[in-house]
Order: sequence, then C-alpha cells, then structure tokens
Amino acid sequence: MSLSIKAISPRAVWVAFLAAALVAIVLLWKFDPVTAGFFPPCIFYKATDLYCPGCGATRACDALIEGDLSKAFGYNPLFIVCFPFVIFFLVRSVWLGVVKNEEFDVPERLSKYLLVLAFVTLAYGVVRNLPLDELSWMRP
Repeated sequence: MSLSIKAISPRAVWVAFLAAALVAIVLLWKFDPVTAGFFPPCIFYKATDLYCPGCGATRACDALIEGDLSKAFGYNPLFIVCFPFVIFFLVRSVWLGVVKNEEFDVPERLSKYLLVLAFVTLAYGVVRNLPLDELSWMRP
C-alpha cells in the first residue's frame, strides 16, 4: 500500500514544517553560518560565481535572530523587505493548517502580485550582479 500525498493531513505537514523551522532557528542561534561548515552553500553561486536573489538569506536570518536588522539588510535587502509579508502568509497558512486542518490555496487575486514579485526577484538577481560600485550595497 502506497502512501499518497492526500493521506497526509495539512496539520501533520505544518507541524513537521514548524519542527524543522525550530531546529533551523536553534542552529542559527547556536552557530555562525559563516564559520560553521554544515550550512548549505549557494549552489548557483558555486556554479556561476554570481549572486542569486537568495544569496545572503541564511546570514540575514542569523542577523535577525541576533536582533541586528541593519546587518541583515546588508546581507540580502530584498529578503528583509519581503520578510514581513512572508511571515504574514506563513502565520496565515499555519493557522489554517494546524488549527483548522485545512489546506491553504493561494487566492487568485494574489496571483498577479506573486507574478510581480517573481519579476522583481529576477530583476534583483540580475541587478545585484552588475559590476557597478553604486550597486555594491546589494551584494552579500
């Protein structure tokens, strides 16, 4: 008998996600991602020597855990600007998943905003790699 995705309740998925997130937070609190060897490197950066839109996000999370917002912004400005929105949607999804045991579907009215976010993220990934000194603040 195979286990299908539909057999797993949203509550179980979110509880597993929250447990993994708690482990990640504890690891970031205890260890510096720059010096600890077990945090995953950016595969895109390793392959291309270019910064992806997510480069610096792990170090930004570490700085947020330490309470240093300006340091976090220096690692990945786009991540920090989007962070409140991500937290809002995570809390909303966790509420639906854990408390109500419902699946979260992205409302269609949000799809155009998510498309804009995708284009902004792509543009950010391109612009942060341009060899201009004026854009050095975008690099981790």
